[in-house]
This record gives sequence, structure tokens and C-alpha cells, in this order.
Amino acid sequence: MGQLLVERGWITGEQLIRAIQSQRMVGGRIGTCLLEMDVLTEERLLDALSEQLRVPAAGIDMLRGIDDGTLELVPAKVAHRCRAVPFFSNRDQVKVATLEVHNLSHLDELKFCTNKQVVPHIANEVRIFEALEKYYGVELPRRYGHLLDRLNRSRYLWDESAKVLFGAEEGGMVWTNPEDVFEIPGLITAASSRRPTPVAVSTAPARPAESAIVGPPESPPPRTTAPQPAAPRTTAPQPAAPQPATPQKAAALLNLELADQLFGQAESQHQIAEILLGYARQVFDRAIIFKVTPKEIGGWKFSAGDIDAGKFADLSISTEIPSLFFDLRKGEPFFQGAVPSMPPHLAIAETWGGRLPKSAFLMPISVRGRMVCVLYGDRRDEGVDGLETTSFQRLADKAAMAFELFILRRKISSIKA
Repeated sequence: MGQLLVERGWITGEQLIRAIQSQRMVGGRIGTCLLEMDVLTEERLLDALSEQLRVPAAGIDMLRGIDDGTLELVPAKVAHRCRAVPFFSNRDQVKVATLEVHNLSHLDELKFCTNKQVVPHIANEVRIFEALEKYYGVELPRRYGHLLDRLNRSRYLWDESAKVLFGAEEGGMVWTNPEDVFEIPGLITAASSRRPTPVAVSTAPARPAESAIVGPPESPPPRTTAPQPAAPRTTAPQPAAPQPATPQKAAALLNLELADQLFGQAESQHQIAEILLGYARQVFDRAIIFKVTPKEIGGWKFSAGDIDAGKFADLSISTEIPSLFFDLRKGEPFFQGAVPSMPPHLAIAETWGGRLPKSAFLMPISVRGRMVCVLYGDRRDEGVDGLETTSFQRLADKAAMAFELFILRRKISSIKA
């Protein structure tokens, strides 16, 4: 484990020696000692553990908000003895975060008490103890309590800075096609010569939302005792003249390499979303980006001519009720298949007339282990069977890095200011 971290350049050989010495004196896992020394992040430790043990990882968000039905599958005594916490379950399987992913005795015991297939996920030692205390009342050793206080305090500061991803921006003009406001020449071309009509979208201060692609971000208006209406616009911004091209030619313009370059140049979260939509619309008839907050999923941007901008702006889905988003938050890497007829999905379909697509594709985009948005695509009645998902996974990884870089730039700018 230590050798892997050194080879990746995440710690030095000297830091590894100090961690080993600390482990000999106070015990615990080598990763915990490195976290205590503050020389390694939780995310990198989890990545290294997953690679070393060749099993999926259970991030922090997967261990938060676990439903009671899943927790009841494993009795407290078994969870304590095996140091295992179930965090996701369905009819056939249960996913379990544990420290000993290859302990066959523990896995057999978990399989016996849950009567389901057990899928072990590796987790940081300190987060396992945190979950055991939270969900099963297992006393948290003082040593881990001090470390958790520091880690959670740092994470809180990160989460606060991450709020700039979805800052309030009101009164913008929106368009129904991304190519009409994308300012990089030749990147995305229109399949139609028809120019869309701009639509003004008003958003409530308590829950900002946008439709389609928004122009340059504006600073949010100052809070007053009563919300002030946005100043009327005298003229609408004129979009660039569309260039006729076949869909096949458009698809060749934006590949992963070019998307990566554009992500590196993006100066706002909106430009990052435009790149995501630009790539997705080459594959799907209807492409959408949903923003994700701890309590709700809302409409952020879309690229489709049949979506009602007003209904899309008002879209709000609770993260606590069952839906495809619920499964993604529990750790599923993506979704591809038929869309169940459930209230959240019907609410989304209502924005384009109420008819569910034959099938759909959803790819979560996470920053520091927390899902911040979801890329959605469908082909209406044709379905998305046979879709090659690897490229979208790579795209999501690159977008996540771009979001993180954007946040860091904003933090640096605020410090300089």
C-alpha cells in the first residue's frame, strides 16, 4: 500500500517511514496514520485502496443518508464484529462498506444474515468507525473522533466553497440550442438553419434554475426586503449565424481530446455544462443536465427543442424519494435502460409533454466524492441500447476535474480580493 502511494507521488518515502513508525506505536491502518499526519487526502487514499485490493470503493457520500431498510439487513452485532456497513440494497444484492473485503468468513456471515448477494466495497477505516457509530451506536474510539473532527471541518469548508457552482443568476436570456451561444467557432454546428427565439426565464430567489444554455454569468442581485424585478432588456443578444452541417460532421467536431482542451479553458460552470451538452447532443436527441444539491435535483440546462423552458425551470425532485437519481447517489456508476413509470420520472417527462422515452442514459458527475450534476440523454422512441459508455465515463471524469479547477480558481480569487 505504502509503495503504491509513493510510486504515484502522493506521499514521499520519508512520510511513509514516519507513518509506519506511528502505526507501530499506536496501531491502526497505515492509511489512517497518513491521514493523521495530514500528508494524504481521503480521496487519494480511497483510490489507492481500491486499486490495491481490486474492489470498488465506498466514498463518503455513499455512507451518508443510508435508508433504514438497508441498515436493518445487518444486525448491529454483526456490523460491529465484521466492521461492515450496508449502504445500498435491492431485491438481489446488498453493497457493504468494510475494511476486510477479502475476509470470506465475514462475507459468508453477511450473506447469511441478509439472504442476498454481498458486494464488498473498501472504505477508509475512519469512515467505517464513523458510520458504525452513527447507524449502530458503536462507541467511536477517541483517536478516530479527533481525526474525524478535523476531516469533517475541512470538508465543510470545501462544501461551502463548492456552492459557487450553482450561484444565483437571474434574468438571463436563454436559447433552445447550445450552438447559438457557444462562442468557439466551428466547435458545434447546427443541423438546422432555423434560428430559435429567445425566451426569458424568471427564477425564484429561493431556488434558482435555468433552461437551455445561459449566456455569460451575472452577479446575483443584492438581497433586499423584497425581491426586485430584473431590469427589462431592450434588445436580445444576437446569436451567431448557424452553419449548415450534417449530424455526422458535427459528431466528428467534438471528441474527447477536444473536450478535454475546452474543459481546461472553461472560465465558468456554464461553459463546462455547454461542453457536456455539446458532446451529448451528438449522441442523443434530447440532452439534459440536472443540478444536484443535498435535498433536491433540479433542471439546470438542456438541449432539445421539445422541452418547455418554464416547466424545466420549476422542476424539483427530492433526493429522498426513489428514482434513478436515488440509485446514482447510492453509488451506481451510471444508468442505461428503460425508465420506470415513477413520479419523479413522470415529472421530468412532463417538461416535454409527458411521454417517457423508450430508454435513457444517466451519467453522474462528482466533485470530491459528491455528485454535483447528472448528464441525461435519450433518443425518444429509439432507445439507447448498445450505447458505448466508456467515453461518457471519461467525459464525466474530465468535467469533474474542470468543476474542481473552477472552484479552486474562485477560492484563489476570493483570497486575493
